[in-house]
Amino acid sequence: AYSPAVALASGENPADGVRTLGSRLAILKLKDFAHGKPVPAGEGDAQLAAATRAARDRGFDGWGVVEIDHLWLKGAAGDPAEALRRSAAHVYGW
Repeated sequence: AYSPAVALASGENPADGVRTLGSRLAILKLKDFAHGKPVPAGEGDAQLAAATRAARDRGFDGWGVVEIDHLWLKGAAGDPAEALRRSAAHVYGW
């Protein structure tokens, strides 16, 4: 599984990571953060649209999993169901 958010946090370009993995990429974990707080996928800093497009462009046919790091992170606010709805709207728009 590859997480663009974790890749970005470690200094990696997420789209480049997807391209490097190529056909070995089986799961794309879509979670996002803004200023260290979880936000709906596509509303933060993780460059998820670029990573998702890179996966699509190489014929990715694996799983895309939206993760909302809500319950176990202090200071996370909001409704997880609404975050998932907003995440889905972004993901389907890419």
